[in-house]
Amino acid sequence: MQKNHGNDEDEPECVEEENIPRIEHAAAIKAFKVCEQWAEENYVDLKDILLLRRLKDGRKFYNPK
Repeated sequence: MQKNHGNDEDEPECVEEENIPRIEHAAAIKAFKVCEQWAEENYVDLKDILLLRRLKDGRKFYNPK
């Protein structure tokens, strides 16, 4: 974080929404499936695999439409 020279108030950095890349819902689900498969093949702890599954199935709880 940059130091604020000569100004007593800290100003938050402004992030323009148009510069943030949007990730499609289907692409996110596909990524979670790949991560889950990799985790299973590499003997990742079951609790972490279950977390990936819960995140992947989050579409049940969040529907942007």
